[in-house]
Parts: sequence; structure tokens; C-alpha cells
Amino acid sequence: LADVLAGYESVDIVISSSWRTHFDLHKLAGFLPPALGNRVVGATAVLDASNPNGIRFLECESWVMMRGLASCPWLALDDMAELFFASPRTPAPPNLVWCRDGFFNDRAATELRAKIAAIEAAGDGWRDALAEVHREMGDK
Repeated sequence: LADVLAGYESVDIVISSSWRTHFDLHKLAGFLPPALGNRVVGATAVLDASNPNGIRFLECESWVMMRGLASCPWLALDDMAELFFASPRTPAPPNLVWCRDGFFNDRAATELRAKIAAIEAAGDGWRDALAEVHREMGDK
């Protein structure tokens, strides 16, 4: 992940991991290599998870909205894709880079690079560009 993000200095990191309920932000950033830990700018709030479907997506969106960044692009990396689905029958949102099997592997790195590049190239049209890359990447 550090290697992928090395080429994108403007990318910040917000922690949405369940670990945020056990550790403060400084400790969470310290778990990461310095190249990533130095980019940590916050952690999402923990919302009511009585219905866990899509809860992580809602937590990410809430963080963005509360900071007045609704027009800013964002991506999430997660190994628990079900936390981004509104229901088992809905597709993952384009913002998600799913780290299958719990690992940030070559597939996730390729998807992340493609999505960041699409966002950078699209300017204000980043949502459509992100959705297009998401469709193209499919479930490869």
C-alpha cells in the first residue's frame, strides 16, 4: 500500500477499521509504516450497527459530510465488503477497493491505482469516472 500511495502525495488516510474502537488515532497511525502513518488525518465515528449492512460505508460518508468534503473524492480499502453493501443483493459501491481474503494484494493494488488515476483525470466528474472503472474492474 505504501508503494502504491508513494506516487500520490495528496492522498490522506482516514481509519475506519474496527480497531478504532480499541486504540486512539495516534496508536492506529503507529501501527502503519511511517510512509502511511504520517498520512493519517482522522478516524470515522462508530455509528449504530444494529443493522450492519452498509455501516462502514455510512461511517465513511458521514466523516466526509461532517467535514464539508462531500464534493471531494474518496476511496475505502476494506477486507469486509459486506460492511459496504446496503443489502446482500446490492453491489459494492464504486468507492470500495475490496481486499479479498484479508490482504492488500496485487489485485487490490491494481484496482486502487486505476481508481486513483480515474479520479485525478476526471476532476469534478470523479463520481462517474470512478463508477466506470468499478464496472470495468468487475469481479476480476
